[in-house]
Amino acid sequence: MTMQLSMEPSITAMRRCVASAIEVVPLSLVHRVSFHSTKRRLSQAQHGAPKGLNYTVDLEIITPDEVSSEILVGLAAGLAVDGSRAQRRLMNSLSEGFGIKASHISQLIMPRAFQTVIVNDTSGSIWGTSGDAVNESSAESRPMAGKDRSDNGVPVGAVIGYIVGGISALCLVVVGVWCMATHRTVKFDV
Repeated sequence: MTMQLSMEPSITAMRRCVASAIEVVPLSLVHRVSFHSTKRRLSQAQHGAPKGLNYTVDLEIITPDEVSSEILVGLAAGLAVDGSRAQRRLMNSLSEGFGIKASHISQLIMPRAFQTVIVNDTSGSIWGTSGDAVNESSAESRPMAGKDRSDNGVPVGAVIGYIVGGISALCLVVVGVWCMATHRTVKFDV
């Protein structure tokens, strides 16, 4: 969805406001929130556009066991419906909790439901595809503890292993082609 905000919110602020707006408990079920500033929308006049920053917001919400995904998709769609309860709650939560005025909320892509595997660790943190955990007590994103990961959640050891394995396979192919081209027999002792 896109929205116009008076100032840039934090990820935590947006996560809390979305959870409040669509009534998702616990907060950790608002699994992934990302946003970036955008240029003005084409529907806004160049000189008559209201003051504020335009943001595109992407959300990923885990459906609680007691709620159907269809209901949650409907609530998420309500965030972009003018005057809806979800939109009013979002705007009030941003304003009252963080001093951010929101307006011009619109939907870019229809909310959709999909299934994926979600992994919990022993402390109750939810692990997703980004490599970040959302701890239910703090609702803060943190990198995987004790794992060798880059800032964007990619396992560095696995990437290095794939590269080394690929180079090794390429070397074997080159040696094989060279042997066939020179008609030599090479014996590898293992």
